[in-house]
Amino acid sequence: MLSEPETIGRVVRIDGEFAEVAIPRSERCKSCGICPFSGNDSVLLRIQMNAPVKVGDRVKIRTEDRYVILSAFILYIFPIIALLVGYLVGNLIFSSEIFKVIFGFLSMGLSFWVNRIIDKKVKFPQIVEPIE
Repeated sequence: MLSEPETIGRVVRIDGEFAEVAIPRSERCKSCGICPFSGNDSVLLRIQMNAPVKVGDRVKIRTEDRYVILSAFILYIFPIIALLVGYLVGNLIFSSEIFKVIFGFLSMGLSFWVNRIIDKKVKFPQIVEPIE
């Protein structure tokens, strides 16, 4: 079994049942730049709190293995499946090999758009624990 991904951050703002937590940017995310980051080179996460915290508290944020694996499947495997299915459907529609390949890549591009919608709609639960 994988170890549960976890990180430690500091609560910087509370908004109702949500909190903004600043976590240090890891080596993996330094080159990405997708996440918003605060002035001190840390990533800001908006997390629904399941424990009472206040601004300035240090917290540990964990994600269960099943959500990490599901996220990896959606992000990496789903586009490859869409590429193959698009090629096979293109094989039924077109006789030219170039159109089959183009149709495959178009369906793969569509899968990236679907991934973006899924990312905005589905938020996997994270376990937040205050550190004393």
